[in-house]
Amino acid sequence: MKRSMTIACVVAGVSGSLAAMCSAQPLRYRMERVGWLSGAGNGPDTAYAIDAGGRVVGFQSRQLGMNIRAHGYVWDSPGIVELQPLGPNFATAARGVSPSGLIVGYAETADSPSTIAAAVLSATGPTVIGTLGGSSGMAYDMNSSGLIVGDSRTPSGDSHAFWIRWPGGTMTDLGTLGGDLSRVEAVNDADLMVGQSRDTAGVFRAIAATPGSGMVDLNSVIPPLSGWSLTDAHDVNASGKIVGVGALNGASASFVYDSASGGVPVEVSPLAASNRAYATAINSSGVIVGNCTTVQGKFEGGFRATVWVNGEARELSKLVVGNPGLTLEFAPAINDAGQIVVINVIKKLFARLTPLCPSDTDGDGFVTGDDFDLFVDLFVAGGAGADFNEDGFVTGVDLDAYLDAFESGC
Repeated sequence: MKRSMTIACVVAGVSGSLAAMCSAQPLRYRMERVGWLSGAGNGPDTAYAIDAGGRVVGFQSRQLGMNIRAHGYVWDSPGIVELQPLGPNFATAARGVSPSGLIVGYAETADSPSTIAAAVLSATGPTVIGTLGGSSGMAYDMNSSGLIVGDSRTPSGDSHAFWIRWPGGTMTDLGTLGGDLSRVEAVNDADLMVGQSRDTAGVFRAIAATPGSGMVDLNSVIPPLSGWSLTDAHDVNASGKIVGVGALNGASASFVYDSASGGVPVEVSPLAASNRAYATAINSSGVIVGNCTTVQGKFEGGFRATVWVNGEARELSKLVVGNPGLTLEFAPAINDAGQIVVINVIKKLFARLTPLCPSDTDGDGFVTGDDFDLFVDLFVAGGAGADFNEDGFVTGVDLDAYLDAFESGC
């Protein structure tokens, strides 16, 4: 009889913390590729976000006459669904998804000249939210109570962050820190919004805002001698932990900042072989995803999708069961079940990673004798898949660790 992996480390589809349940075990993931819309793949394509149930959203491009148009999609195994535009030659793009599965992004509202507006997207057509009076608008995220955030052009041509309570609300212009640009990229269920704005000197500053308090420069709430300059806040989790990028003592760095307790931001350290980390998202367990890179070009392709658990950076490409050698470059999103969106731009690979029990050697979702036999085969052959503690060597220590995990059910 197969033993379900959900009794132990695997968090997909169950409650619990990936960091707490698996911190003592090597991480493993099953990879599922996002499918393609019919006729898509002729231009820019990507995946942006993932909801609580594991649905991935983004856009794919089609050639329409002389033009290339983006087409929003939502994907879950076994299939992909197109998010319908306002007209047959109009574009859509999905950028975010609420905990309940409502999808936000933009919908093209006019073709010549092209005009796009923030919108709630669906398989039956968009509900247009609008703009702040300019020619474009984009919604980036939505929380459980319907607070939608994004940015929009104004009549002057500047780009301003906005929020709106949907449905039935009115777009509210958050303004800027004195410059010509701001945007809100994420919002949690406490209505805490985070993003970026230029100040009066044209310098980018990480921001936070709520509907009741307006915009705050995050640099103004951290200790002045911390060494940090925070330039962009990409995401915020349920407890108010914010991840983003900036500079630490003059060098590019990523940060995690606890807005509830304050204090000094903590650096999100890069992989050992890289010199720069780029944190893009954080879930309720504090697991962070993003990518690492190096200006010296030590990495082929330049980027490595990365997950940080308990502050430790792990390269995601090396954690995928049965990975045929694909390099995962970017990880833009993670949900509270620990499922991660990953991308390889050159190979046009967009996929969902689902965490597995470490002793589930074959990655089928169950711990059985087949997993044990496969691990023993790998161990005898000295294969990398038998390096259970990931120290770079296959030894008896790996076999002992695997046996402990297998006997415990994970």
